[in-house]
Amino acid sequence: MKEIDPRLLKPHSLNSWLYKEREDSDFLESVRRFGILEPLVVNRDGVILSGHRRWKAALKLGFKSVPCVVEEFENEKVAIVELNRQRVKTPREIYREYLILKQELVTIANERPLAPLKPFKDSFVKFDKTEAEERVHVREQAAEKLGVSSGRLYMIEKIYENEDKIPDIVAKLDRGEITVHKAYKALKRPEKPTPPKAWKCPVCQNEYVVEKPVALKICPYCEMDFVVWKAERSVGGEKGC
Repeated sequence: MKEIDPRLLKPHSLNSWLYKEREDSDFLESVRRFGILEPLVVNRDGVILSGHRRWKAALKLGFKSVPCVVEEFENEKVAIVELNRQRVKTPREIYREYLILKQELVTIANERPLAPLKPFKDSFVKFDKTEAEERVHVREQAAEKLGVSSGRLYMIEKIYENEDKIPDIVAKLDRGEITVHKAYKALKRPEKPTPPKAWKCPVCQNEYVVEKPVALKICPYCEMDFVVWKAERSVGGEKGC
């Protein structure tokens, strides 16, 4: 661990996409009173992998140095997600983390060498990469790294994959107004659209379904009666009214 001037550090480019920036006056006051209690995790280039909120608070408060653990990771994208496991996250943030993990885990599976030959009924069988990828169980591994259940992660994935089908529901989920389970139920069983209201002609009392909110002054039936009546009046030599 070492003390580093926060002005020499910089955020990881992935962080702003993964996590929504939150203003927290209580957190800022806590840092002011007690300092940085948990060190930031940075790489050798001074890029922050964990501790962006602490870093921003330190800059705001004018700290001359912050405690840092300098560490190198084989895969920084996966490391960022794992280091933020205890962070309080929205479902969308979990979904974005999952997209990163899914991409990286599948890549790792594809890069693995083929499984060695193994005996099977006096012969040898060689597994191909597709079977190796299936053994990875990406969602289960990702759920473990994210600290959520595989079932919850499945629902989150399906909700955001179909966001265009239920935009209002997803907006409520993002605002924290409904749960993941309720949003998933809405996706599986969408609400039936309200049927258009019928319009009743005040003259003949016939009802007509109006698809769009238009104002009808006379129904087609009464209008036709009026046209015929007007024609008959014209034939009789009298002006129509």
